[in-house]
Amino acid sequence: MCKITKLFFITAIIFTIGLNVNLTAQQNMRDVVYLKNGSIIKGIIVEQIPNVSYKIETADGSVFVYSADEVEKITKENILRNNIHTTSSKLNSRIGVTIGLAYANNAGSLNPGFSGNIFYHHSFNTSFLSVNLGLQHYSYEEGYYGISIQSVPITIGYNGTVLQENNTIVYIGIELGVLIENGHLDYYGSETNSGIVFQPVLGASIPLSKSINLDCFVKPMFTLDGYSFYYSTSFNVGISFNLNTK
Repeated sequence: MCKITKLFFITAIIFTIGLNVNLTAQQNMRDVVYLKNGSIIKGIIVEQIPNVSYKIETADGSVFVYSADEVEKITKENILRNNIHTTSSKLNSRIGVTIGLAYANNAGSLNPGFSGNIFYHHSFNTSFLSVNLGLQHYSYEEGYYGISIQSVPITIGYNGTVLQENNTIVYIGIELGVLIENGHLDYYGSETNSGIVFQPVLGASIPLSKSINLDCFVKPMFTLDGYSFYYSTSFNVGISFNLNTK
């Protein structure tokens, strides 16, 4: 009877140790979802319908849902190992160009014009940094004179994702930088000024393929140029190219 009791005890201890090791291993693992557009989402899959959809929760509590045809593969990784080797994690980036309309308040009225923007986005999990080179051109009449103005805002911004569904993201952000402006007045020639520019941003990015996205945004621009304060708003649409595709 004593031998049976000892054997039972030993078996129970071995089972408990094995169970704890297994639970610890599971707690140190997380799911890695590789999307066909090149994005990588890391977290815990909290719900899945085979061949239909996957719902994954990331470490910051965000929940994303992807259809099965958007997913390239799903693996698991060790969280502790990944935390030690953070430099090996992939950071997505893209470059793009847009064109659109701009409305500026010079001469006390909204004057229509054209706008363009070249941008670079360096993405993290739910946010990204941006570098932007813009262009606005508009002209208007003031009395007997024709006036044309070209503005070049050069900004750096920080943007946060407010909605992400099926790889489409909606984001808001803020950009700060400098503005270089050249104005031409009939019979008087041209004058160049520079100033500080401040731009809120509301934008969206929609994937068209694994490497190409449709981008659109609205940017109200506020600037103090020389001795005058004015604002404009641009509405832009264009495309961007993912630089980290597999």
